[in-house]
Amino acid sequence: VVQHIDAPYFQRASRFHFPQWLLATMVFSGLWKDDFINQVQMVAYYHRWTDTDRGGKFMFWRDNGEDPVVIPPTSRSANSVDGSLMVHSAEIYMPERLPFPFSPTAINQLKYQKEDDKWDIIVDGEKKSEVANDDIRYTAVYRARCFRNKAERDKYHEDQKNPWTLAEIMGKFEADLEKRGLWSK
Repeated sequence: VVQHIDAPYFQRASRFHFPQWLLATMVFSGLWKDDFINQVQMVAYYHRWTDTDRGGKFMFWRDNGEDPVVIPPTSRSANSVDGSLMVHSAEIYMPERLPFPFSPTAINQLKYQKEDDKWDIIVDGEKKSEVANDDIRYTAVYRARCFRNKAERDKYHEDQKNPWTLAEIMGKFEADLEKRGLWSK
């Protein structure tokens, strides 16, 4: 997974109203910090293998320019960050192997074969390949918005019905650039 931040949420703006690149720009500008909705993201690992040379490490950056914090995908563990504030990524898992070429137009399935402890790769109803259970990295990701209390949560949901306009957002950017002498009308 390439370096990214998760979709940010603001009191009156979300991915349901604006493109994520604009929301990310709003986060890093600091202009909307009082309207920012904190999140928690958990990345949990459920696979059985325990070696550490397969890749797939979780990485996050505390500040721009510094080296990332690197955490191995340890089975039965989880990492927790606010993925909407912190740039994060995952290394390629088993980079020496080519992934199975799934077609986006096919019906693709993984079917577990308990007796062999393997997964069949089935494309349009036909078995095409199989993968050892030990070669799969199981990961679950959980994200939640954080509120101090129910009233704050309810206000957020109400405010989402009346999002800022693009003109309001761009006007705030414009005023900031003008104030800093970086742009003028």
